[in-house]
Amino acid sequence: MDDIKNNSLSNNPRFSARQRVVIIAPVILIIFMWTVFVNFTQYFGFQGGYLFAFIIYWVLWCILLPAYALKGFKNVFSLFKKTVPRFGDKPDITLFLISWPVVVSLIFAFLPRINNVTIPVVLFSVLLGTVNGFCEEILWRGVYASLFPGKTWLGYIYPAVLFALWHICPISVTVTRFAGGIYSFLAISLLFGLSWGFYTRKTGSILWSSVMHAACDSLGLGAMLYIGWFL
Repeated sequence: MDDIKNNSLSNNPRFSARQRVVIIAPVILIIFMWTVFVNFTQYFGFQGGYLFAFIIYWVLWCILLPAYALKGFKNVFSLFKKTVPRFGDKPDITLFLISWPVVVSLIFAFLPRINNVTIPVVLFSVLLGTVNGFCEEILWRGVYASLFPGKTWLGYIYPAVLFALWHICPISVTVTRFAGGIYSFLAISLLFGLSWGFYTRKTGSILWSSVMHAACDSLGLGAMLYIGWFL
């Protein structure tokens, strides 16, 4: 009887292999990407190293890891499914939560630098913001909501916390514009992640959280980091 029970437990582990990978992955991601940002910016110069480091982050962690975790790109694309109702069973709350980060970016990032904005900066910022917003929602919201449905800690809170902490990597080689420095930036990143994650929990989709994340990042005018390099 004990042998049967032990075999049953071994055949039904608490977490699958893919679940265990995505639980551990963010810690490895932060250590790995911190090393990449520091070394790439030293070797390639700030602008080149910063951009190349983000490309590695997008491809390796935000695209290839989700494709493994969700068993293929088809399932990754399915994260953007349309839902009915569009914003879940609490549309007013959900719409507010996914939208307020855009307002924050508009007021504290875009408007203070509006006098220095050029068309190339806007266009390149939109490109960077769209790529980053959609890629990050795949990893930090879509993967965890899909693999841990109904689990508040692992499907919602854990990825939001690690999403915030991952920002230590790019901040380690640049300076945040937010009052309060790195601590306020990590705090606001955590709130952003919890807000966008709420939408994903309610709908099972990352469509509108990705759109809002992209708008938020675009308003951050990330392209201004590359003025003097190729802008």
